[in-house]
Amino acid sequence: MNADELRGKYKDLEKFFTPEHYRFKTLIENLHFQSATFRYALRLTVTLFAGLLIGKIINLQNEYWILLTIVVIMRPGYGLTKQRSKNRIIGTVIGGILGICALTFIENTYILSLLTIFSMLMGYWLSSSDYKVGVTFVTFYVVLIYGILNSAAETAFFYRIIDTCIGALLAFIGTHFLWPSWEFFTIKKNLEKSIFGIIKYIEEVKWFYIHKGAPTTSYKLARKNAFIEVGNLMASFQRLIQEPKNKQQNRTELYELAVLNQTLVSAAASVGTFIQSHKTTEASKAFENVMDNVIQNLKRALKEFSTDITLDYEITKDFEISILKLKTLRKEEVESLPISHQEKIQKIEESQLIIDQLIWMVNLSEQIEKVCKKIE
Repeated sequence: MNADELRGKYKDLEKFFTPEHYRFKTLIENLHFQSATFRYALRLTVTLFAGLLIGKIINLQNEYWILLTIVVIMRPGYGLTKQRSKNRIIGTVIGGILGICALTFIENTYILSLLTIFSMLMGYWLSSSDYKVGVTFVTFYVVLIYGILNSAAETAFFYRIIDTCIGALLAFIGTHFLWPSWEFFTIKKNLEKSIFGIIKYIEEVKWFYIHKGAPTTSYKLARKNAFIEVGNLMASFQRLIQEPKNKQQNRTELYELAVLNQTLVSAAASVGTFIQSHKTTEASKAFENVMDNVIQNLKRALKEFSTDITLDYEITKDFEISILKLKTLRKEEVESLPISHQEKIQKIEESQLIIDQLIWMVNLSEQIEKVCKKIE
């Protein structure tokens, strides 16, 4: 296969990737206080300046350790900054104590050098996966280096503890008081995107049922986006529960909505998978009515957060009649197949499963609409 054939075969793959563009326009768009990125950059700058000023006033041995601590542990979110502050202090204390003990009981310079190399490698390797353990090894490595080069390892450890505590405290205070980005103000946007993504996916599932054939690129993209947005909603809720209690508004309702969104997108994926792997009935108004019922419930839920959502129409058909018609159509289709009685029973059971899934989707969408109305 030559390059042109390969490019033609995988021409749609680039649609599944979201490239990061760092244009000048992106910078301009974030130069306002509504931008969480702008507030984080300003918060980090002010905190670094405060750390440098404190280091100069106290006249510490290595005041740049304060700045290094702030840069490493300060994050846009309150919860992650708090966690990294705690892990950095604990790791620094443990690593320093281990380093002092190693220098006290080991006099062989070659053994200390091997321990230094090992701890340096382990520290930088584990910092991304287990920050507390990574900091422990890095501090152990720093203390050993000081011990090998001169006899002031205890002094270096003492100053590193002070610098780390000052940096962690400044990072924590800055995140809490300097233009904080509380998750409650962004989780609603994530919830809106999640519901909107599910609507688009369900519309693609409905279109797929009507037209049959192989899944289209738009169907696959809608499925990808729906799961990504639901994942973003779950991650946003995780950050929310790490924040102070007085900032966790509507925690119960938001948790319920996160679970309902995850369950609904999974149910929609089950229906889509069933359509791909089974020969389904011809497109019927009954199926469309059921799917439209789900979509309209979700759109009514979205109207609680966005004024841009318009209801296409109200569902007036009897939902129970639609479900009954689906069952009848599928039963008639199975009865006409030239297969054994046992195989017909098996196919009818499979049909009942997918119909139950449709009913479940309607119930989930109704619950999402109901809970969304409780959000303040």
